[in-house]
Parts: sequence; C-alpha cells; structure tokens
Amino acid sequence: MKVSHIVMTAAALGAFGAPALAQATSQSRPAARQSTGLPVSIQKDNRFLILSEAGIARAFQNAATRPDAVFVTRDRKVTISLEYRSSTLRPNEITSLLTQYPTVLRRQLPGIKTLNADIVRAGGNQWAQFVMTLPGKNGTERRLEQLMTSVGNRPMVVTIDSSTDGYKANEVAVRNLVNSIQVIR
Repeated sequence: MKVSHIVMTAAALGAFGAPALAQATSQSRPAARQSTGLPVSIQKDNRFLILSEAGIARAFQNAATRPDAVFVTRDRKVTISLEYRSSTLRPNEITSLLTQYPTVLRRQLPGIKTLNADIVRAGGNQWAQFVMTLPGKNGTERRLEQLMTSVGNRPMVVTIDSSTDGYKANEVAVRNLVNSIQVIR
C-alpha cells in the first residue's frame, strides 16, 4: 500500500491567509451536504473553512502527496484532510491494518510517543483508526489521527492534525464533521 505524508498543521495553513481559504456557506441548513469531488459527502459545518484547490496546492507542494480536500477549523488549530488513494484496500482488509499500519507509521514518523489503533464506526462505515501523539514545537504535543476505510476497493484516508490543546478546543466540531462523512454508493 502506498503511504503518503499529508499532514500540515492548521497554524501552517493559517499562514496562507484568507485567499487560500474558501469559506463554507454562512447560512447553510443543518442537513446540507458539502461536495468534495470525492466519493463521499460531508455535512456542512460553519465551524470549518475549506481550503481551495490553489490553497491545497500551495500548502502541499508535492502533487504526489497532496490531499483531495482540506478543512480547517475557524481558529486554524485543527486541519482535517481527505485523500482518496489509488492503491487497493478491500473492505475485508480494514481490520488487518491494525497490525500492519503501525509499523509503517513508526518508520515514517520517528518520535511517536503514543500510538493507539482501533476499529471505529463513523458515518455508517467501518474505519481503522490510528491516534498518535508526537513531539511538537515549543514543548507542545502534536495529535495526529488517521482514519482509513475502503471506498470502491480503494483507501479513503482522513487525517486530523493539531496540537493536543487545539484538538481539545475543537473536539466536538471535529467529531461531528468526521461522523458526517458518508460514502456515496
């Protein structure tokens, strides 16, 4: 399986300023769905800004590791990126990720302090969940979470990146957005 680094802190994304961010509709109905161009739909949430294509290209300069959609909390403390990878992942292989993927993560992200792996249900789908803490800047800890599921026998990866404090401040909004992800069948 191809593994790519698609993590960018919300603070770094904040440096790109308003032109790189396309705001969610300010008065959307609760049931409105956000189109991402991916085989998923996401409930609109005004607590998030959506990075434009130009903003994504600027923040993730390597096209091979660029996510397909990026959401940033309005306070720019949490970044949620979605990537629909071209490798293969069948639905019956999701649970095997719990034993295989941590080795890959430890190799690619040296300094992982903690790594918890589990199977969770979100938005009606089964996801392999990997939650890590890593050393951050200025003595803060970085919280990195990856969720992986199979969509059309390909991996859909959701990456949540923030400081531990930034995540705590936005946890309800983040969980609501992640739980709203629905696979389009």
